[in-house]
Amino acid sequence: MPLRPRARNDDPRPKPRKRRHRLDAVAVLSVYVGLLELIPSTWTVPSLGAAGTPANIYALLALLWYLASWLDAKLMPAPRTRGIRLAFCAFAVCILLSYVSLAQGSRAPVALETSAADRGLIGLLAWTGVIVVASAAITDLDRLKLLLRRMVTFGAWIAALDIIEFELRRDLLANVHIPGLKSSSDISGIIVRGSFTRPSSTAAHPLELAGVLAMLLPFAI
Repeated sequence: MPLRPRARNDDPRPKPRKRRHRLDAVAVLSVYVGLLELIPSTWTVPSLGAAGTPANIYALLALLWYLASWLDAKLMPAPRTRGIRLAFCAFAVCILLSYVSLAQGSRAPVALETSAADRGLIGLLAWTGVIVVASAAITDLDRLKLLLRRMVTFGAWIAALDIIEFELRRDLLANVHIPGLKSSSDISGIIVRGSFTRPSSTAAHPLELAGVLAMLLPFAI
């Protein structure tokens, strides 16, 4: 019986590589952290109000990205991250119960309370985007350390800006404007009590800045 000749692949054209869906959470979250720390928290998109910060908008887009990938079965939650998601679900339930209690309370809520509650729901969706992206794609300790280093670097920048503002007693960002963004607060970036200057750098208030730097200090050490 004659032997069949072996099939030969004489086609010189390279075979197309299969595209692999890979969500680089460190890159996504690094952009989020940069928007959150480097852009003043009072600068928002005017049509969206106080909740329309660039960081919130970006986090909502990240949530939509995750949902599209999850529905297409291209991205699934990482193992051993269920506890984090359950804790966040409990936190979300508390916020939703607070919203329901405001709407179903014994008195009609004023416009300021309703606006703050709606802003809280938008913030909750933004935080959801950050949590699900982080819990689904960061599985390597080295990548996590890279994200933490970037957080500390951004924090060092806003701390340096705060020191300069403290020495000069001036709001260095007062004359800086980003097209499409507008300050949603009338509070000045420099608060003086007695003879002590309390600048806020990119935060909305000096106490907010102190809280952010205090959270970043252990990672910096």
